[in-house]
Amino acid sequence: MSSLKTKEQYTNIVDEIIKIALNVECPNEKAETLKKTIKDYELLVPVVGEFSAGKSTFLNSFIGRKVLSVAVTPETAVATELRYSSEEYAEVIIDKGESFDCKRISIEDAAKVEKDWRCVRLYLNAENLKKIEPLVMVDMPGFDSPRDDHNRAIASYLNRGVHYVVLTSVESGTVTASMKRQIQDIQNMGRGCSFFVSKANLRSAEDVKSVTEEVRDQVEDILGETVEVKSLGKDAGAELGKLLASIDPDALFTQVFKEAVLQLIDEQSSAVATKIAALKNDREKNKEAIREMEEAKEKLERKRDRLIAEARSNRYEEETDSITSSVGAAISGEIDRLVDMAMKGANGETISQEINSIVRSAVIPAVNKVSKGITEKISVNFQMELQSYQQTFSLFDNPEIVQKMGLAASQLGDMAKVAVNGISGLAKTAAKKVGAQAAYKSVVGAIGIATSFVNPLIEIAILFLPEILGFIFGSMSKSQQEQEQRENVRSQIMNAIPKIKRELRAKIEPELQKQSELAIEAISEQFNGNIEEMAENIRKANDELENNADVIEKMQSLEKAKVDLARLKAQV
Repeated sequence: MSSLKTKEQYTNIVDEIIKIALNVECPNEKAETLKKTIKDYELLVPVVGEFSAGKSTFLNSFIGRKVLSVAVTPETAVATELRYSSEEYAEVIIDKGESFDCKRISIEDAAKVEKDWRCVRLYLNAENLKKIEPLVMVDMPGFDSPRDDHNRAIASYLNRGVHYVVLTSVESGTVTASMKRQIQDIQNMGRGCSFFVSKANLRSAEDVKSVTEEVRDQVEDILGETVEVKSLGKDAGAELGKLLASIDPDALFTQVFKEAVLQLIDEQSSAVATKIAALKNDREKNKEAIREMEEAKEKLERKRDRLIAEARSNRYEEETDSITSSVGAAISGEIDRLVDMAMKGANGETISQEINSIVRSAVIPAVNKVSKGITEKISVNFQMELQSYQQTFSLFDNPEIVQKMGLAASQLGDMAKVAVNGISGLAKTAAKKVGAQAAYKSVVGAIGIATSFVNPLIEIAILFLPEILGFIFGSMSKSQQEQEQRENVRSQIMNAIPKIKRELRAKIEPELQKQSELAIEAISEQFNGNIEEMAENIRKANDELENNADVIEKMQSLEKAKVDLARLKAQV
């Protein structure tokens, strides 16, 4: 496996930006944050599939010994990350209610899964794990898991995984409806997949060929593109090794961080341009600009307070309806299949689990769309407040600064993007607020443990749906005639849809209020921070003018910084 040259390159680029910023006295806090994110970022490769698809056997074969239990049940499975270490031990991530805790245990004890465990990390002295670094394999719970915490784990890894290995058992012979939905979720997040038919040694070569072709056709229908599906037998570990050797970590890292590094360079270039323009201006003009920027900040703060007041009184009916309607439509679209499941002997609990899977898949894109919409509206509101200051910004060679601030702010609600920034602006704001810790524990957690963004709205659907469905489908009679039973099942499911939507609505509306308030504060901080940074650069330039500093020398230094930043941009 190649080393991460891109990681080193981006780290060096950010280091150079930090040096340039210090040299011209235009410090950039975001550079240090991005540097740490780049340093800590892991390239996770989750192995996914239904229960009994052979994921653990597959990974054991790759590791070279039996470490992961192959007799695990849906009730005891937990996401397990596999890392190389010369010293073998395990870590478990424990949900403490208001926070996460990390506990070191033995490899043997890691098999004794507790209910409050959210993740297990195995550090193993395995040569194949060393070879694939910096890739980290993850053995995921089955996509047909009945446990809400497994569903939450699946949702949390969805935007953290950089590539997915998808297994379909030859015994299953087909891509199930729940797997189809998960493949679509992965595709929606812009992540790549590799597909395998597992347990090929349990069937004849002819059967394996037939199943492999069937799975390939199904996956191509789902993704709308040509894919390769390979079969796995006793040499499964070797096949995984070949796949991982073909994955380019540098390309994955570039995909994750390129946009963020370019944005950082643009922001630093804008700061340098502002200072150059200020040194060219007369002092009174600079002072007037600083006064206007202070006024703009006060205006933004008043707008923030008004937006928060509106958010607290807003029931977000349109946004809530958008989410619940997606849920209702998803269940309605699967009604015939759900009825068939019941007629083939599936009990209420099994059907509830399937509806859980349907809802989870529907909620993720629906919530992401709503979240993006809310942040975009908030961003536009703040941009409009700054329109009257456009001429002032243009005087300092920053005519597009308002649009750039708006674009950066609107991305705070996009799950696919906030993973790049580690703990997002929303999470940072939540961490400062009393009472927000519990709602955002999956975002903030413990340092180094929970650095990805799992939208609390998705968690609501995942956490409360099982009890809703359990109540609705708690008792399905098996004593009725087939047609009567079929109509009864259809009726129960159809009657459940408005109940599910109603229960979700009751939970989602107040959470949307909280989310919106946090988004308003985070975006306000971002806008104000950018304006304050611009004003501070003008102040420094003005101080240099007033102190009769060597302006020519300062200008030469700034012009050099401008050239250096352009050079760095060309390297990205």
